[in-house]
Amino acid sequence: MSPTHEPRLDPSRLLDKEGTWLVVGLGNPGDKYAGTRHNCGYMVTDCFVKQSGQAYRNQSLARAGVVARVATVSLGYGVDAPKIIVAHTGSYMNESGPGVKELLDYYRLGSDRLLVVHDELDLEMGYAKLKVGGSDGGHNGLKSIQKALGTKDFARLRIGIGRPVKMPGGGFDVINWVLGRIPKSQQSILDEVLDRAVQCVTDIAENGLAKAQARLHLGNPK
Repeated sequence: MSPTHEPRLDPSRLLDKEGTWLVVGLGNPGDKYAGTRHNCGYMVTDCFVKQSGQAYRNQSLARAGVVARVATVSLGYGVDAPKIIVAHTGSYMNESGPGVKELLDYYRLGSDRLLVVHDELDLEMGYAKLKVGGSDGGHNGLKSIQKALGTKDFARLRIGIGRPVKMPGGGFDVINWVLGRIPKSQQSILDEVLDRAVQCVTDIAENGLAKAQARLHLGNPK
């Protein structure tokens, strides 16, 4: 099932100027949740940090009461090289907002320099979409971030996980679906979309949101 059509990014809503980006991968900490659909945000940011040759460090977020994992990646050399701060807030998904707010404050960045990477039920596996603003779509991580920041106007990199099949009595078991692990039969699909998502993060920092979106969406299944 193809995702519904979405309008192209309006670059005027976020400035595509040079500077630092904060890229937050959403997920739940701990081995219990590793490899689950809900941790696709972690998967993208982990791949990005690994491919950049960097490593996470611990950063205390005292106001949020958590310890974040943070890595700094420079795309090139010199003071003018694009810089990306990659982070996991250290909180559970539903409580992501305070940590994101504290990270933005610490690095003196506005929400226009924030990219949140998260799983998306409304996209099938293999799809990735970049958008700016909009509703939380029932995603509790986004809901927490929007509440903490007081705005919806930040960029989201959405990684498709699809929806579960309808149960015999009707309805969907969404909780067990998002907390379930991605099957090995879909590993090659996952690997491909993670590669494109990692490239998208680089493209945003180097070329801006509109160009990054065009390249990312071009690679989605037809």
